[in-house]
Amino acid sequence: MRLQGKTSIITGGASGIGESTARRFVLEGGKVLIADRNLAAAEALAQQLGPQAAAIHCDVRQESSAAALADRAISLWGQIDVLVNNAGSELNRAYDQTTSDEWDMVLETDLKGPWMMCKHIVPHMVKRGSGSVINVSSLNGLVGFPFSTAYGAAKGGLVVFTRDMAIELAVRHIVNAAAGRAHQHRAGHEHRQQMPARKTIRRQPQRGQRGPQQ
Repeated sequence: MRLQGKTSIITGGASGIGESTARRFVLEGGKVLIADRNLAAAEALAQQLGPQAAAIHCDVRQESSAAALADRAISLWGQIDVLVNNAGSELNRAYDQTTSDEWDMVLETDLKGPWMMCKHIVPHMVKRGSGSVINVSSLNGLVGFPFSTAYGAAKGGLVVFTRDMAIELAVRHIVNAAAGRAHQHRAGHEHRQQMPARKTIRRQPQRGQRGPQQ
């Protein structure tokens, strides 16, 4: 019960990695606020998880949602111990086929969203003198993949944002980025198929593919 007495906000918490995170946190004794654009799915999951879970509609692209999310968590628990910035938007499209609206959607969801969440939620952690922020990044933010310019740019920006936040909050807070392997994403297989063949310089032993629960 490693999270006994701890409270967490999970964006994009109604499905995928977010859902698995919420289930695990509750299993470890924590309380979770599941924030998702799909309120019906968030509420259904919260009902499954019991009194330790609550749900709220949240669009991470809207600053008003970030402010409302912080207010709801404080009204429920009086404190926020963990913020998991998991909500994301992936786009599998060539750079010259990507529209301005598509680019903005990915960058606003995957980069601007976590910043706004931190802006409104982290000050409550600072006030208490403790807290943890986990930004869910991607391998796409560390290495290049074809048809991933918008998504890779957003996740790469998130990695740098995380580093800078960690420096600013190093004395009292823990800020981390969790990078999933490319094949865990919907477009992962297509990325690998599009990558040119290249000579293997070094092989690393594989320990098996891991999904959201891991």
